[in-house]
Amino acid sequence: MPGDEISNRQAQSAGPSRWKKLFFALVVTVGFFLALEIVLAIAGVSPFIVQQDPLVGFDESLPLFVEDQQDSALLTTATNKLAHF
Repeated sequence: MPGDEISNRQAQSAGPSRWKKLFFALVVTVGFFLALEIVLAIAGVSPFIVQQDPLVGFDESLPLFVEDQQDSALLTTATNKLAHF
């Protein structure tokens, strides 16, 4: 019937296509994280890696492990490095 053809077209064009939905979801997600980064930067929050060097305190002249005093075959954490753990 002629009315059926019109209702089929309306049903097909009722919503946005799949690629439009995917594009919109991508734009919203990227926009959210971009806005979050901007707000955090304005607030003065910096990444943890910028605040502290992960290798601080590890030097060849001050070893992390030293020989155990009771058993020289074992290595233990040096007392001056225990604060890192």
